[in-house]
Amino acid sequence: MIGLITLLIVQQGVGGWTYTGGPPVTLTFDLTVGEDVNNKVRFYAANLCSTVYYLEPEVEDKWKPVAAFYYPPNNPDRRIRWPRSVATVEQNTDLVWMCRWEEDDGKWGVYKSEDGGATWERYWSPHGINNPYPVSLTIDPHDQSHNTVYLGCFTSITTPYVAIYRTSDGGNTWSSLTDLLFGCKYSDQIAINPDDGNWILVCAPQYAGNQEILKGLWLSTDCGVTWSNRLPTHELHAVTYLNGSRAYAGGDEFWISTNGGLNWIMRYTPSGAVVYDILARAQDDIFIATNKGVFHTTDEGQTWEDRNGSGWNSILRASCYTIEEDPKSSTIYVGTWGALYRTSDFGQTWKEITAGMPPVYTHKLVIHNSLVYTAGRVWDTTGYTGSVVAPFVHRSTDGAQSWQGTAPPCIVRSLALVPHNKIDINWQNTNRLIAGFQISGVPHFDLKGTINYSSNGGISWNFAYDPADPGSQLNHLCYNPVVGNYAYACYDYKSGVQDGGFMRSTDYGASWELSSTGLPPDDVLSCDVNPLSGNELYAGTRSHGIYISTDYGATWSTLRAIFIPVTTIKFDPSDPDITYAGTSDGVLKTTDHGANWSFCNTGLPYLYITDLGVDPEEPTIVFGLCQEAVNSSENRFVCSVDGGARWLDLTGEMTLYLHDVEVDRVAPTEPGDFFAGTDHGVYKLSPPWINKHLVSSSEDATFANNGKKLVRNGDVLWCSYESGGAIYAVRSTDCGQSWSKKMEIGEGYCPALDLPEVM
Repeated sequence: MIGLITLLIVQQGVGGWTYTGGPPVTLTFDLTVGEDVNNKVRFYAANLCSTVYYLEPEVEDKWKPVAAFYYPPNNPDRRIRWPRSVATVEQNTDLVWMCRWEEDDGKWGVYKSEDGGATWERYWSPHGINNPYPVSLTIDPHDQSHNTVYLGCFTSITTPYVAIYRTSDGGNTWSSLTDLLFGCKYSDQIAINPDDGNWILVCAPQYAGNQEILKGLWLSTDCGVTWSNRLPTHELHAVTYLNGSRAYAGGDEFWISTNGGLNWIMRYTPSGAVVYDILARAQDDIFIATNKGVFHTTDEGQTWEDRNGSGWNSILRASCYTIEEDPKSSTIYVGTWGALYRTSDFGQTWKEITAGMPPVYTHKLVIHNSLVYTAGRVWDTTGYTGSVVAPFVHRSTDGAQSWQGTAPPCIVRSLALVPHNKIDINWQNTNRLIAGFQISGVPHFDLKGTINYSSNGGISWNFAYDPADPGSQLNHLCYNPVVGNYAYACYDYKSGVQDGGFMRSTDYGASWELSSTGLPPDDVLSCDVNPLSGNELYAGTRSHGIYISTDYGATWSTLRAIFIPVTTIKFDPSDPDITYAGTSDGVLKTTDHGANWSFCNTGLPYLYITDLGVDPEEPTIVFGLCQEAVNSSENRFVCSVDGGARWLDLTGEMTLYLHDVEVDRVAPTEPGDFFAGTDHGVYKLSPPWINKHLVSSSEDATFANNGKKLVRNGDVLWCSYESGGAIYAVRSTDCGQSWSKKMEIGEGYCPALDLPEVM
């Protein structure tokens, strides 16, 4: 559904679109914390899908990119993008180091800033670093000048580079510490003994596909001159010292050493979790960040306690890669594949703290009053996971003012480049959600549309439907607004496969079955449910036209034969005799329940329609997205105020790709805001009577939050509203950019003006 809010502003290209601040996302592989010269705490986060961000919790709960970073990501200068590790010192957060590896842009290396990230100096091959895959940084705590830094790099049989480097002059020169074939994979894999800087521990995890790599836990007691493997058959991801004698390491198991790393005792991890980072606060107070969340032990791993919280106060994206503690407040932060979380009660409850991070690619929105859900993805071009798509569902309970990520709807490794992510909310029970994601099965490269189901608003998801054919493409997903247990999915048709075409669920989306009786062997691109009866559905196909079902989607018959793609269908919410169908040749409309159809394309900038919506309160207002051709690089936002007789291009200053536009009507008589899903998050567009600076230069015309009816007479616009018990009207002759002084018109709203209603 797409509703009228912004006709007047955007029509003239007058500003309007504002970024909502999300949904924010981060793939945080490393956190570091310290205090500046004024004792103000500052965290740095290495966001693998963007850059280094910082947070000053005593100032604002919002992450900010370091000054040298530029967004959006099409900036050709990527010199500090895609960081693997970040490090600062406890007493001087102006000094910060980060590293990134080769991303086909020649900007790999180690970077140092001495002004809190405002400017950076790069160190790489000319300085002695010959491995283009740096992943782990550790600042030597024994060097009071902070010029000694250790660097761990990724290496393998196919990339047999030197793995460990050290600088003692602040990065100007680097020396290799070993030519043995072991290296790092994650950020927290180098630890320096706090009592003796000659003792160094390095984790060397085995990398899939390279069996000969020398995995284990390597120890040097002579500052990196010689090395011995203390755990040669174990895959480890994290290591840390508690004091000079006690050290901890983690991977598939949890390990304790009581003699500085010479000998180790094994403990099992909770529920078979894989340890990625360790926060050792004391011998009886240890937290671990794992692929299953955060756990705590008071007996060095003999027993473990789940510290992931519960419900919306939990770590919903449980793959935790890094954990750090605020040095002043003992507040603990964790970074995950998707979000950052914070706890002030040692893991009993958690709060997401991702605001300020860059947004997801948002493909679909669904809105119920101020409750907003989005479905999108992050395109990981870092090479770390082989260039994959990670799916994300986010929700906002305050009209997109703040965002919270749900649990992962599915684990995805995909090469899908098309935005076929879908989501819908059950209008009778908003805790029920269905989400569809276009993924690929490993090792297939074909697209595969899966459906996931949640009965608790996204706190957890169940895998509801997995198409048998790896090339099944999901085109549309929706609930029945009248009979809430019914849900529908439209797929491309696959010959000889017992799925595809039209799918139906009768249990809120928990299970699905083929429901294509009467449909042709063709792709089903769209469907809509009669909002008054619930039993009647229209479906649009790729080349056979529009079909009708009168039994909740069980059987089908031809309604209108047309040999072009019918990409989207929308019923008039107040009069089901009126229906709109978006096609590759424009908008079709029927006013007699499908008996006759005609095109209404006047004013459309492009004819390939990708989405349509009808304003639920003023059904003569029809909205849509159109593009020049299928999979075009541009989508235009269009509106008709007269049931499709004439269309206006409302895209205005929006230059991002529009995937979906929805309306939030907080109350039936008070239209809300537009929300647009784009390649860079969600943007909002407010009606002109909410923006006082667009209303009038006169202080008398202050109907900002009281606008009730908008009417149009040619190019003249009128709005009536109530103030102090009296009824007033204002007039605009420039499409709402400016307004006259208020005029008292007595009782009644727009009917008192005796003009045709627009809204």
